[in-house]
Amino acid sequence: KLKDVKTKSAKLQSILWLISISRNAIVVCAASVFAFLVHNPVDPWFKLSGRVSAGLPSLSIPAFSVVNPDGSVTGTSAMLHELGAAVLVLPVVMVLANIAIAKAFTGGRQVEASQEMLTLGLCNVLGSFVGAMPTCGAFTRSAVSHSSGVRTPAAGIYSAMIVLVALSFMTEYFYFIPKACLSSVLICAVMFMIDFAIFRRLWRSSKQEFFILLLTFSSSVLLSVELSVLGGAVASVAALLRGVARPPVEVTTLKIPGGIIGTRVRPTLALVYMNMTHVLSAVPRASPVFLDLSRVTLLDHAATEALERLQKKMSDNGQKLIIYNATPEILPQLEAGSGTPEQSLDIHRLRARTELEALTDSEATENVALLTGDVEKDIEKQEA
Repeated sequence: KLKDVKTKSAKLQSILWLISISRNAIVVCAASVFAFLVHNPVDPWFKLSGRVSAGLPSLSIPAFSVVNPDGSVTGTSAMLHELGAAVLVLPVVMVLANIAIAKAFTGGRQVEASQEMLTLGLCNVLGSFVGAMPTCGAFTRSAVSHSSGVRTPAAGIYSAMIVLVALSFMTEYFYFIPKACLSSVLICAVMFMIDFAIFRRLWRSSKQEFFILLLTFSSSVLLSVELSVLGGAVASVAALLRGVARPPVEVTTLKIPGGIIGTRVRPTLALVYMNMTHVLSAVPRASPVFLDLSRVTLLDHAATEALERLQKKMSDNGQKLIIYNATPEILPQLEAGSGTPEQSLDIHRLRARTELEALTDSEATENVALLTGDVEKDIEKQEA
């Protein structure tokens, strides 16, 4: 890069640095001068930006109704009906785009999503008082700023001042800016953001993420950046739900104190309505069965009901189901049950291996227990 060229003269170094960070402005000015010199109104060489209205919008209360050319009035409800689902989708896409832009240009530093949402909301609320369109960050504008040497948010102050001055006094000079010039500046600014090597890395490491990336990239090229961000987010959520719907279930044979052989079933992540069929299909029909919930941090009402039905079914068949090592996040729900008296979970707190032996040898009907304390350690020692 020109700014990285080392010279003995500090003055020359400063000039090279200034030229380097001003390269986008220099290209636009040079292209505008060339377009002005060769401009032919009858047979134009380039598509120009055209006339831009001068002046600043007046400050006023946002309009909640619009008077149409035929004299009819369109109210707020009619405008919301006209916008349809965009009223809900647009804010989500704007927030996702802002967060994605922030992550792309922060150099790996943490991004506060709540801060981005508050700032974006405040900007749009204030913009409504001058008739501004709903706006958010843009990859192209951010890339141009980054390529021009911008490193702090203070650049926004300078950008705002320049835009205000330009709209007030310089709009007539925008006429001869070729659209091709603007496009080339934007393309050159965002080229550094494309990491083609990630396609190969994801293909080798995660096919699922590879197809999500391919979907997002394709939609950004064929449709728009906003829709690509939304599509990528929806695809990522779908992949996450797929993982929750079919979590890994570890099934091992377990020798517990007293010489009794049982089967331990250890699900992961969550027990919710969408994965209970998958998890329960891994529960063997042998007795006793130990359901280890040490890796489960989410339990919903449907899962609690399913455990109660499984308890009753195993009890009717003379089998034992022992739930143990529940995490603090799901323990209150296990204790409360589903609220159905005829199918409530009978919970025992076992703190010694002798109590575990008594439970597995007992013929009592309370065959659902929750183990805590030293019992898990005893079982792990037996496995070792």
